[in-house]
Amino acid sequence: MNKFNSTPHSITSGINGLFVPVFRKTFLLTAVMLLFVGGVFAATVTFNASGGTITTTTQTASVATNLTSAATLGLSKTNYTFGGWATSAALATAGTVAYADGASYPFTGGAATLYAIWKTTVTFNASGGTITTTTQTAAVATNLSTAATLVLSKAGYTF
Repeated sequence: MNKFNSTPHSITSGINGLFVPVFRKTFLLTAVMLLFVGGVFAATVTFNASGGTITTTTQTASVATNLTSAATLGLSKTNYTFGGWATSAALATAGTVAYADGASYPFTGGAATLYAIWKTTVTFNASGGTITTTTQTAAVATNLSTAATLVLSKAGYTF
């Protein structure tokens, strides 16, 4: 049976008595969910923790709104700090920030997923010497600073 039944069936939502015609297809059932908020279609962003943990995983809005902060989302990863959001897993791995923590997001164009970017910090210990730069933070694999860049010195030693 390959018929298309285009008889509309009304559904009335709880939002201002909105009438939405729904058409049935007898040979194929496809479910599509659009959120309707205050007379405007809304978009949902799903937050991917990229190996970390998160307690709130989505945010929905119908206009440009600031993204929920990482702290409010309950986003964390042991020994890392949050560095922003990327628009793909590959860009998160590369450390390419599309949206900073709490930045404005357009909430248009339907559903989207944002991926956490994690940064790690290396702490340098002068071991009895002196050092002007004690830490280096990076989101991706990178070469560590040299002794000259760190301004590392110790009497009687050469680096």
